[in-house]
Amino acid sequence: MGKLIIIMFFSILLNGCSSLSNSKSPFMPAQGLLYSNVKYPLTTNFNNVETSVFSGEADFYGVGYSIFSFGFGDGELKRVLRSGDLSKAYYADLERTYLLLGMYHKTTLRVYGKPEKLSRYY
Repeated sequence: MGKLIIIMFFSILLNGCSSLSNSKSPFMPAQGLLYSNVKYPLTTNFNNVETSVFSGEADFYGVGYSIFSFGFGDGELKRVLRSGDLSKAYYADLERTYLLLGMYHKTTLRVYGKPEKLSRYY
């Protein structure tokens, strides 16, 4: 029975490492065992990108592990643009918070862009 528990424990650890490799970001974010909070861009090519301080954001969450997990929240781009009162998206980044080997995680999608009405901010 003890060997079975050890095998299950290590298979869960290894599964957690492999599940991070599906990340579609330009690079692999770090993940701690108990807690981590990482921020990273969704692109690395900023040659012809306009910069903006105006942003909109949305949060979505995940609970569980591997195939026994579920997620909730709304990270749709239209909703994010609407939350920041933006008419056009220039670039985006993600902020991810992981707890307990990723058993709980929160992802914040932040989109920077052109505001709908600039006079509202000045």
